[in-house]
Amino acid sequence: LGQRVVAAVQLGAGASASIDELAAFARERLARYKVPEQIALVPALPRNAMGKVVKSRLAPLFEEKP
Repeated sequence: LGQRVVAAVQLGAGASASIDELAAFARERLARYKVPEQIALVPALPRNAMGKVVKSRLAPLFEEKP
């Protein structure tokens, strides 16, 4: 409760997909409550020195717009 499901997607080398295609893929394979409300394509996921994704740097991509 109180959380939204979002997805930041980094496509592999040579891969191509639209946000609509990714959303359709998720709807086909996931339960309705697990399907991301928003999907953002990013050139690279921000990582720290240990190689973990820095989620706080992804948050601005998904902030609510008035």
